[in-house]
Amino acid sequence: TRWKVGRKTMSYSDRYSERIEQLENEIKEKQEEIEYSTSQSTIDILEEEIYNTKKSIEELKKYD
Repeated sequence: TRWKVGRKTMSYSDRYSERIEQLENEIKEKQEEIEYSTSQSTIDILEEEIYNTKKSIEELKKYD
């Protein structure tokens, strides 16, 4: 299946790749937040979110 997005047609693979890239950027942002955070509870939450996001990326890569 393909979708028209603007002038470009996207396949499932393109969509997975795009989503993986978005998630990888989210991980980078959360890692930066950890560097500047002084609250251990905030750090714990961010680390859990990073872990879960990495698991999501692993799942998406199975279909990419």
